[in-house]
Amino acid sequence: MTRVWIVAQKKNSAYKDVEGESYEYPASIPNGKQISKGDYLICSRTKAESKDGKRIIGVGRVEAIHIENDPFSGKEMRTADYGWYRDLPYGFSFDEIGGDPRLNSQHSISSVVDNREEQILEILLGELADDIEVQSVEEKLDEQISPSPYRKRITSSDDGVSNAQDQQTPFGKWLEAALIQRGMTQTTLARLSGVSSASIGKIIRGEIRNPRKTTRTTIEGALGRDLDESIETAIAEEVNIEGLGEFSDFDPHSDTSLWPEGGGVYVFYDISHRPIYVGQSGNIQRRLKGYLEGTRRPWWFMKPIVQSASFIPVEDTHLRKQLEKVMILFLKSNAVLNKTFVYRD
Repeated sequence: MTRVWIVAQKKNSAYKDVEGESYEYPASIPNGKQISKGDYLICSRTKAESKDGKRIIGVGRVEAIHIENDPFSGKEMRTADYGWYRDLPYGFSFDEIGGDPRLNSQHSISSVVDNREEQILEILLGELADDIEVQSVEEKLDEQISPSPYRKRITSSDDGVSNAQDQQTPFGKWLEAALIQRGMTQTTLARLSGVSSASIGKIIRGEIRNPRKTTRTTIEGALGRDLDESIETAIAEEVNIEGLGEFSDFDPHSDTSLWPEGGGVYVFYDISHRPIYVGQSGNIQRRLKGYLEGTRRPWWFMKPIVQSASFIPVEDTHLRKQLEKVMILFLKSNAVLNKTFVYRD
């Protein structure tokens, strides 16, 4: 049976942990012999090492368990190798996942209360819903070990989005082909470009249809390849709005440095690509950071309620407010979050 564990991940651990690759622990500690292949490990910092209480830093799934005796102490040591592992871009506090889910908070390896496992993985795996590499490894682990009851959380065919809505764009096709030609993985490109692996997967699949020009340029630089002129032309025809600028998509759950700066009008979409909130700000990046870091962070600013976003740059304050008002009127009841949750500069 697949289980979920929260494990302590200290920065200067005495054990031979390799973050993102493996987790070592003595078999003698509580739950030390309970972790099995196919289980999920949620990595957590200590209170002293966490920033702003964001203790949950990553999640992965165990592909293999290695057992050996320490040559000095003779103690049995175990190492859980990850089939896949991902750092969470922002981290989560326990409050953000509904409270501390551990049966015993004093143990380095703590099992999650049974009735909380699905809820927590739904939140954390939502960050990875479009990570193609994670999906591939999950399929392999399900076949080789045992089917995960949480598989649907990161399987695109179960997220209610039709294939027609996920058609690849010219840039997405170019990016996928460039990765194959370079023999480069999404993870490597993410490390070189600073664009998250999840965002790269969304671009390839077509969920992010019009990535910002700065994002495209960053990806091109990391790949060492320039876009074909025909693709540049196709993108320009689709996204440029005369008199305003480039209508672009962005991932509201990615690295905050990739969010649009400056003034503009933005729209949040849910998992079915329905527009659910329209906002405007003189600095969109600052506004969105306020959702994450401010004292009035709205509970809905997370997946799957807010799945993706778009924006159009508008620096003129009066025009920006008028455009926001018109868009809300056009969307009517679809802009459901505007009815109750209104945040303005």
